Amino acid sequence: MSALEESEVDLGEDGCLWLENDHFSGKLLVRDKKGRLSAEESYFRGLLHGPFREFDAEGKVICVGTHFGGAYHGVIRTFDTNGEMQSELEYEHGVRTAQRDFQDGEIVETWRLSSDDPEYSFLESVRLRYAWEGWDEWKTALQRSI
Repeated sequence: MSALEESEVDLGEDGCLWLENDHFSGKLLVRDKKGRLSAEESYFRGLLHGPFREFDAEGKVICVGTHFGGAYHGVIRTFDTNGEMQSELEYEHGVRTAQRDFQDGEIVETWRLSSDDPEYSFLESVRLRYAWEGWDEWKTALQRSI
């Protein structure tokens, strides 16, 4: 299936995207009020899932990464208008676990989630939640979309 425009899908009461009578799975193109492409997103069963790219008003890529089950997951990279990397963030199920900030191509600051941070406890609970039976199907869908 080719990518659909945002206007071709509906936001359901469940907070998921729908296409006709089923949760939307596939690529979605998001446009700003002037009709310019602002994002390319991947969906699986109505949730953000898979690679995405965000664009500025001139069409330059300003952010790339992946979602998993509706949340950031993996490495998210942000860029300035000249295409230079500004930051590289690592996420696991929506929790930021590490960050590197860049200036002129050099790392100027780093951060890593510590085990005494309250977010770490939350991450542990999320890890347990994803240990359910359907995990393999979501994981397979993410791997196919990359």
